[in-house]
Amino acid sequence: MNPESEAESNEAWNPHDLRLIREVELFQHKPRILKKAEANLEALADALRQELKQSPAGLLPPGADWENGQLVRGENHKGFPFRSFDLPQFFNKTEYFTFRTLFWWGHYLGFALLLKGPALEGYSQNIAARKSEARYSNVKIAVASNPWEWDLGEGNFQRPAAMPEKEIVALVEKIGYVKLCRFFSLEDESFSNLSWAEEGVRTYMDLVSFAT
Repeated sequence: MNPESEAESNEAWNPHDLRLIREVELFQHKPRILKKAEANLEALADALRQELKQSPAGLLPPGADWENGQLVRGENHKGFPFRSFDLPQFFNKTEYFTFRTLFWWGHYLGFALLLKGPALEGYSQNIAARKSEARYSNVKIAVASNPWEWDLGEGNFQRPAAMPEKEIVALVEKIGYVKLCRFFSLEDESFSNLSWAEEGVRTYMDLVSFAT
């Protein structure tokens, strides 16, 4: 045992620690809550499949998966459980086109369109040209160098509407990808009645129209 661990093991339990280690309700209800999140994700996936059947074939790269999708169950993204679902999805070494729905415990429900590939310059120009349209007012664009950064803090996201057009184009050229997101806070009173399926489909169509 290292000295720091030994010091912690000899430290008295404070009232905050004791309150937390006596807590059982969270752990009793966690499996049910995550199952409910998965059910909402599957309902969204069904709605997206129906939408994509009607969408022009040119909307997706050849070979994109728009039928199966991928559900990921995680227990520790920066200390918190999450569930994510990618549909449609297309990944290779140099290109991706995917719509990811992320339920991150204690944080938010987020919808994100991730784009990378030969059309990247065109995506950035389209975003710059359309950034002031009202339906994109609550959309954010990732500015972090890592496309898989999801923390809303630390200046990882900005509103395209608040950025000069040249700055958007330069940003995308610098980081080499586009990630457009719409986030819904778990603290918002309206969250309990939010339809993940309806909002997810609407957001997917909005984000695709924003960039392509």
